[in-house]
Amino acid sequence: MFLETLILLFIYFSIFFVIGQIIKDNSIVDIGWGLGFAVIALYTFFRNPDSGLKGILITLFSSIILTSLSFSSPAPAIRMTASSEISFADFTRNSYPL
Repeated sequence: MFLETLILLFIYFSIFFVIGQIIKDNSIVDIGWGLGFAVIALYTFFRNPDSGLKGILITLFSSIILTSLSFSSPAPAIRMTASSEISFADFTRNSYPL
């Protein structure tokens, strides 16, 4: 199962890399990280039939959290304002003031 998971990760991130090269914006990979972990959690859950309730809950909650994190990543906001050269520090300072 480890080798299958490794192959799945390689294919998954290769697809994100190719898409990033086609659109000439590799910041799309930031979205792929969170989704990648969710994909691996779901894949290993369905490959292991003896997960039980604990496995269901862990997979469910981690998939929800990782998917939401991937879409709340600063990459789309930075990509939309690329002409103004916004940095990650500026983004977090403006989005999460203390």
